[in-house]
Amino acid sequence: MASLYGGLLRVPMSEPNWADAYQAIATGIGVLLANVFFLTIQFYASLTRSGRLGALDKGLVVAATISSVAALTLWGFLEPVHGVYMRVLEARGLLAEHMEVPMLAATAVLAMAIVGYISCVNFSLLSRRLSMSADPVIAGRYGYALWGMVLMALAVTLTLAYPVVLMAGLGHLLMLLTVVRAIMFIAASILVYLGVAGPRWFVERLARKGGQAR
Repeated sequence: MASLYGGLLRVPMSEPNWADAYQAIATGIGVLLANVFFLTIQFYASLTRSGRLGALDKGLVVAATISSVAALTLWGFLEPVHGVYMRVLEARGLLAEHMEVPMLAATAVLAMAIVGYISCVNFSLLSRRLSMSADPVIAGRYGYALWGMVLMALAVTLTLAYPVVLMAGLGHLLMLLTVVRAIMFIAASILVYLGVAGPRWFVERLARKGGQAR
């Protein structure tokens, strides 16, 4: 949205408008939802493996909370409400006076990436073990879930490129990254849903496929 209608990515740069504010708020909410998703799959992996939440899970809750608070403070409040956009500060030579802005951005993204990578690895290990089950339905379900985690890890990696792209002012590349990342997140969520929830039609399909293989 900001790439098409915003003022910050225009050449020459103009004043931020509603599209830039929308983009900022959407970014903050996106980080929050990503953290919730990562914690969900982490808890699922831990509860399936040991039946309880351990110290790692509690540590990830703290990291996810820090990430979400930093994201909502910057992209949900400072930028859209007070107009403290990083690109504006940089263009006006005021970034050094507002170091809380890049610090909040780095905290939000890096903490989310840590939570995301650890959660994806733990869930992937569980999915890999269950994908080798003798039960074709279980094996099929968690095979899909494993591929979902691969896509999710790639999406997290793309997120780490956002600050670099924003600082470079590459609006069209930012839009492309956003679209690709959104597709990856959606595809990964669908694959994980199929693997974990196992809706009836999907389970019946896997059962028929397993019966034919025998």
